[in-house]
Amino acid sequence: MEKNIICFGDLTATKNLLSPEQAILFEEFSQAREAFSLLPEKMLAIRGGKEWNVANT
Repeated sequence: MEKNIICFGDLTATKNLLSPEQAILFEEFSQAREAFSLLPEKMLAIRGGKEWNVANT
């Protein structure tokens, strides 16, 4: 996870080098990444609970 954060930070720092099309895609990716960021913690909490199999769905 930490490596992913570092790589994303590096990419964000150089996003001015992206083409206009790449910049649009990068923004979409950034928004999806932000929306997903809350899920791993929730999935791990479910996995450690009584309904652990729910995390697989």
